[in-house]
This record gives sequence, C-alpha cells and structure tokens, in this order.
Amino acid sequence: MYYILQGLTAKETAEKIDVSEKTLSKWIEDNGWKALKAGELTKPDTLIANCYDNIIAIQDAARNEKRAITAKEADAMYKLSLTIKAVNKEFSIDVYSTVLQEYYNYIKTIDLKFAQQTIDLADGFFQHKIKQLS
Repeated sequence: MYYILQGLTAKETAEKIDVSEKTLSKWIEDNGWKALKAGELTKPDTLIANCYDNIIAIQDAARNEKRAITAKEADAMYKLSLTIKAVNKEFSIDVYSTVLQEYYNYIKTIDLKFAQQTIDLADGFFQHKIKQLS
C-alpha cells in the first residue's frame, strides 16, 4: 500500500516494510503494482489533490523565503488551476454520463416503453449539463 497509495518509491517502500529492494521489485512486477499505482495517481481526486498540494507548496516557499511569487511560479499556479478546472469538468461529465446510463438501464428493467420514451429527455439533460460545464 505504501508503494501504490502513498506514492513511495520502491526503495522507500522496501525500507519502510523491511524487505530488500529486489524482493519488492519482484512483488511489484508479479502483482502488477505499477499499473495499480498509475491508476491511483490518475484518479480525478488524486490529480486535483496533487495540483492543490503543488499550489500550496509554491505559496509556502515564497512565504518562507519572505518574497513575492515569481512570474514563473504564478504561471505554474495558473496552469495548475486550469488543470483542476479541466479535471473537475471531465469528472463531472463522466459522473453524469454514468448515472444517466445506470438510471436508463434500471428503468428498462421496469418499463421498457417508458425508458424508450424518455431517452431523448435524458440526452437533452446531458447536453445541457455539458454546456453548463463548458
């Protein structure tokens, strides 16, 4: 879990759990932990949290050094905020899409005719939400 969820390196994880780096590397390879770690790091909530952490780190560094934020740092913070906005938008669209699909599948099991009659309304709602999020 240290390797996958906490983002520790293989060396750091091996030291933390008191096994050799070679042993841990074998576990990583045999159990597909690299893919799991990549999946964890690209989750929307993880991406957003990392962006916020980076913004805070930039602000803290300037504050601790008693200086203003540089143009380069301001640009980095701006790009991080754009990333947060984009991830939130994409995540929201995915959530709406998933919920509408699950709702439609549920309604089909109860009343297929009603589900067919309302699919256009659901699509209209989805298109409306996409425009709102843009």
